Amino acid sequence: MGAGALVGAVAGNVRVALSAPVPKPELAGAARDFEALLLHQFLKAANEPVVEGLPFGQGPGERMYRDLFLEEVARLSAERGGVGLARAVEETAGRGRSVGDEP
Repeated sequence: MGAGALVGAVAGNVRVALSAPVPKPELAGAARDFEALLLHQFLKAANEPVVEGLPFGQGPGERMYRDLFLEEVARLSAERGGVGLARAVEETAGRGRSVGDEP
């Protein structure tokens, strides 16, 4: 899935997550997609100065393949539990709370 497709999927899942009530599997998918998107952005920023030329060489497709590689790492990481952000988003959204509500 390309970055544009991932953003579209996340946007679609966010719309689903913001309507009430949300079935648990759809909420879990939206939370996982959101975490994967954020992880991808973090990995991309962290690898820019470090990965220059490795492991992909110096060809014109280097940036594209690096981005695809990092996107896949982020997706797989989120599927396997990620950093816990998806779980927190799912728990908060599942309680029907919005940002800024008191616990």
